[in-house]
Amino acid sequence: MDLNTAVPVIAAVSAAYVVVFVRMVRKHPSVGGPSRWMWAAACESLAVLLLGRPEVPVWLGAWLGCTLVVAGGLFNWSGICQYMRWTQPRQAPWWILLLASASTAAVVWWDAPVQWFLTVCFVSIAVIIALLARDQRLGQRADQALDLKALDRVLLLELLLIALLLPLIWWYLPSTPLDDLRNSWFFVLLGVYAIDTVLRMTLYFMLVTQRLQRDTDTAQQAVLNRQRRMTALMENLSAGVLVFRSGAVVSESNKVGLELLAFAGEDAGAWRWIDENERELGLLDRPIQPGATPMGSITDRVLGIRSKDGKKHRWILCNTYRQYEEDDSNEPLTVLTFIDVTARKEAQDRQKALEAELAQSQKMQALGTLASGVAHDFNNILAAILGNVTLINETQRLPVDMQQNVDQVNKAAQRGRDLVNQILAFSRQKSVALKPIDTSHLAKETLALLKLSVPGGVTLRVDIPDELPRMRADFTQMVQVLLNLGVNAVHALPRAGGVLELTVSAFAPDTPGLPVALADRCREQGVEVLCFTVQDNGSGMDAATLSRIFEPFFTTKGQGKGTGLGLSMVYGIVQSHEGEIVVQSTPGVGSRFDLFFAGLPVSTHTGDTQPADLAGSDGAVLLGSNRTPHILYVDDDPTIVFVVKRVLELKGWIVDAYQNPYEAVEAFKAQPDAFDLVLSDHQMPAMSGMDVARQVLELRPQQLVALISGFVSEELEMQAQSVGVAAVLMKADSIAELAKRVAELLRQRPPGH
Repeated sequence: MDLNTAVPVIAAVSAAYVVVFVRMVRKHPSVGGPSRWMWAAACESLAVLLLGRPEVPVWLGAWLGCTLVVAGGLFNWSGICQYMRWTQPRQAPWWILLLASASTAAVVWWDAPVQWFLTVCFVSIAVIIALLARDQRLGQRADQALDLKALDRVLLLELLLIALLLPLIWWYLPSTPLDDLRNSWFFVLLGVYAIDTVLRMTLYFMLVTQRLQRDTDTAQQAVLNRQRRMTALMENLSAGVLVFRSGAVVSESNKVGLELLAFAGEDAGAWRWIDENERELGLLDRPIQPGATPMGSITDRVLGIRSKDGKKHRWILCNTYRQYEEDDSNEPLTVLTFIDVTARKEAQDRQKALEAELAQSQKMQALGTLASGVAHDFNNILAAILGNVTLINETQRLPVDMQQNVDQVNKAAQRGRDLVNQILAFSRQKSVALKPIDTSHLAKETLALLKLSVPGGVTLRVDIPDELPRMRADFTQMVQVLLNLGVNAVHALPRAGGVLELTVSAFAPDTPGLPVALADRCREQGVEVLCFTVQDNGSGMDAATLSRIFEPFFTTKGQGKGTGLGLSMVYGIVQSHEGEIVVQSTPGVGSRFDLFFAGLPVSTHTGDTQPADLAGSDGAVLLGSNRTPHILYVDDDPTIVFVVKRVLELKGWIVDAYQNPYEAVEAFKAQPDAFDLVLSDHQMPAMSGMDVARQVLELRPQQLVALISGFVSEELEMQAQSVGVAAVLMKADSIAELAKRVAELLRQRPPGH
C-alpha cells in the first residue's frame, strides 16, 4: 500500500470512530467522554489528511496538522477527565495548543528541518500525557480500578513510543528539509500513529462499553433489591393486597390477602359481599366481578364478606383500581387493597348500642332533674288543695251535694299527685302520644312553675293571650321545654336588673321571618304558626358557644352545676313535635329562644288533654297524744304555711309557723328547748331546709329535725342523714299523710329530746 492509499484509509478509520462516538453520545448521553473523543477522532482524521495529501502545501499541512494533532490530544485528555468524573482542565489546554501552534509556525517560517517539526508534535503530546497521568494519580478511586489499569497501559505505551521515535528521528533524519516530509519514512510514522489511534479509540470504546455494562448490572441489582424490599414490605403489611385477572382470578397476593382467600374461598367470583347494613350487594355493585373488570374504582368503602359457610363475616375497608399487564396481551387487572376493620366495626356497633342506652339514661336523668325543679311547685299546690280539703272534712259537716263537690276536688288533687309520682318514676323508653292541648293553659301552668325559680330583683314579663290556637303536643314534655328554657335564662340573668320575658303568639303562615318549611306546611294545612318566646337580658353567648348549645353534655356552667342535657332535651322534644327552634344571642346583651309549632284548626275542641288541676288528696288523720307537742314549722309558701299550721293545730298541737327561715332560726335560738320537732321545707330561695337543720342541730344536737321536699332523691337522703336529720318527707303526700308522719316522728322521739 502506497502513501496515497494509506492516508485515506487511516483517515477513514478515524472517521469511523467519530461515527461510533456520535452514536454513543446520542444513545448514552449520561456517559461522559464520547462527546470529547468524537472531536479528538475528527481532529486526528483531518490531521492525517492534511499531512498526507500531496495537493496540500507542506507548510500548511505541517502547521495545521500539528495543531490538530495537539488539539486531538487535548480532547482526549478532556474526555478522559469527563469519563472518570475528574475536574476538567481549565487554562492549561489553551496554553499547550497556543504554544504548539506557535512553535510549528516558527519551524515552518524559518524552514527548519523536519526533526524540529516532529519534536514540537511529540513534546506537546508528551506534556499532555504527563498532565493526564497527574490527574489520574490525584483523582483515582477504588471503583475505577479497572479503568485506571487499562488507561495506565495506553499512556505507558504512548510514552514509550515517543521515547523511542524521537531519538530515532534525530539520529536517522539529520537535517532533512521540511519539503521532504512526505517520504517513505513518513509512511512509517503515519502507520504507527494510526495504530496508536486505533488502540486508543478501541480502549475508549471498551471503557464506555464496560461502564455501560457496570451501570446495567448496578441498575439490575437495584431493581432486584427494590423488588426484594417491596416483596418483604408487601408480605409484612397489615393491609391485604390481591390482584385479579379475568375478573375474579387471583393472580398475586400477599400474606393478608391469602388469609382472606382462606376465609371467603379461593373463587373470588363466588364471594358474598354485604354493605354496612348487612344487605347483600348486587353483582354490579361488587368490587370484584366474575368474568369482567369493574368499570369504576372503589375508594375507602367499608364492605363485608361472608365466610365460606356463611356463618361469619369480616369487614374490610377496601380500595380498587385498574392496571394493565406489562406484556403484549395488555390485559386489564383489578387490584384490591384492603384493611381488616372487623374489630373496629364490631366496636362501633357496640358503641352505637351503648349510645342508645346512654341516650335513654340521659333522658331519665334529665327528667329527674326537671322533676326536682318543678315538683316543689306541684307539691305546694297539691298540699294546699289537699290540706284545705282536709280542713273542710275535719271541721265542717256539709250538705250532700257540697260534700260531693269537695270529694271531686279531692279526687282531682289525687290525680295530680299521681301525675307527679309518674313523672318522678319515669324510666321507660316510650314515645308519648301527641294530643290536642290548650296552648294558653300550657303557658300559664309553666309560668306558675317558673315563678318559683325567679329570684328577687328579676322582672318577669308575660304576654299569654287567653285565646290561642290549640296545638298537638305532649303537655308534660312541653312544660319541660319551656321550664328548662326559663330556668336557663334565670341562671344567665344579672343579680340586679334582670328581665325575663315569656311570650306566646300566633302568626299567619305568610308572616315574614318564620321557618320556611314549617310555614309551608301550615299554609298547606290552613293553620296558624304558634311561637313560644323565652327572652332574657343576661350574659348571652358567643358564636362558638351558640354553635354547640344543643350538644349533649355541653355546658358552660361550672363542674357539678349542670348536666349539659337540658338544651339537648329541648331540641329533641321540639323535633319530636315537628317544630323549629331559632336562637339569637349576643354576649353581654342576652339571648332569645323562639319555638315554632303548627297550630290546630279552630274547629278542634274535643279531645283536649292536659294534666288535671295540680292537686292532691288524702284521707282522714288519726292521731292521738297524751300531751301537746310543740312544733316549729318553716315554709316560704304562705298558702302551705296556712294549711299545715291549721291541720297540725287541728290535731291539738302547738305550731309556730314561719315563712322566713332566718326568723325561724332566731326563734329557735331564743327557746332551743321549747320545740319537740323542727319541720322545714327543703327548697327555699333564701335559705335551704338543709341549712336550717345545720344551724338548729349546731345549737341543740339532740333536736328532732325533719325536712319536706317535693323531690326526694337518694343523694338528698344521704346528705340529710349525714347532717343529723331524722327524716325527709315527700311533699307529694296529702296533708293528712304529713300529719301521720309527724305523729310517727313524735312517737319515735327518744326520751330527753
